[in-house]
Amino acid sequence: KLTLVTADNVKVAPHLRLLYSHLHENHFIEALYGYRNECLGIFSNEVLTRIQRRDPSWENMVPERTAQTIKRLRLFGWSAT
Repeated sequence: KLTLVTADNVKVAPHLRLLYSHLHENHFIEALYGYRNECLGIFSNEVLTRIQRRDPSWENMVPERTAQTIKRLRLFGWSAT
């Protein structure tokens, strides 16, 4: 079983532990909460590849508002044709 690595459970090399602790305690590194597990397998490079290949499935990988903005502004090589 895979374990999700977070800011709270990441394994830090011994020589970096004090630095990591400082950054975490002073909120330079923050843990994310309230994320959706089903989104963890979505990677930006895959979305970009699908946009550029004109594969419409990319739209299911981003929020609707994001898809609308990408299409409206023709970002990342998006084209309706």
